Amino acid sequence: MLTMSGPDNAADVGVPFESIPFVLAYNKSLFARAGISSPPGTWSQFVSDAQAIQRADPSASGAGFSPADPYGPWKPVWSYMEQLGGDFLGNAGTTATLTSPQLEAALRFYFGLEDTYHVIPKADLTWQGTQETAAFLAGKTGMMLDAAYSLSQEAAGTPVASDVEFAPMPNVPYGMSARPAGGQPAESIVSGNYYDVAKYYSDLPLALKFIQISTAPAAQVEQFRVMGWMPVTQAGVTAVEKAYPQTVPFIEAEENSTPTDYTPAWSYIETGVLAVIGHIAQQLAGGAPYSASYAASQLQAENAVVQSHLGASS
Repeated sequence: MLTMSGPDNAADVGVPFESIPFVLAYNKSLFARAGISSPPGTWSQFVSDAQAIQRADPSASGAGFSPADPYGPWKPVWSYMEQLGGDFLGNAGTTATLTSPQLEAALRFYFGLEDTYHVIPKADLTWQGTQETAAFLAGKTGMMLDAAYSLSQEAAGTPVASDVEFAPMPNVPYGMSARPAGGQPAESIVSGNYYDVAKYYSDLPLALKFIQISTAPAAQVEQFRVMGWMPVTQAGVTAVEKAYPQTVPFIEAEENSTPTDYTPAWSYIETGVLAVIGHIAQQLAGGAPYSASYAASQLQAENAVVQSHLGASS
């Protein structure tokens, strides 16, 4: 995890104290009703499971999403793109690649969950994350993408309090039996919070001792018990998994996570992809069919913005 700690890993380091993996949440009661015995490992299985849920219970949707959310929907699109072997930037980090066929395919699949496979209701096209979560916690949705562990606390006192289960996100693109060459598992982004020590702080040994104590296995177990912080060391992982077996899917997702691009242009990448997702969702919500050419034109416009902040020609 330290490889993404700063622009110069030899001189600017953050020490993780919490990891924040994202996983698939599913309703085990709806799964059982549909005769599904295990969570999906591929996106093909995800679609077929969602369709089976709807056949078994027409009042429920197979899955949900929230493309109008100002923060989250880029993550499942990014994961699918990475699994196809794509990225937002070229290998040198100086060329924007938002017009890649992998990203276009990821958008097509994401919105295809609504307009092709019909496992997500049309109403969800205008939803933000809170609405997606509320539908899942009301037992109206079989699966929820990119859920955090906090969902388990949110479920307390809801109709699905005893039905929420977690699993790593699917990691094989739709219609494939394995990822193509160069594809990454990308079950989660590499996400977390870090300690760092300011250069002006005068007692470096004390600061380092605090970090040592707070990342010890016993401390990580207690931090998880009190605050739900996922562990960040191998010893901490072992201790937390033993004390709280429900963390296993999250830790598995963390092990198969993929880092996002480390670049000063990231804010333009994330907001650009979110803008494209939002524009496509608006079109579909208005009754238009998915348009690959419209998606491509939107990506091209955002790609130019990102490229201008990279300071290199594409």
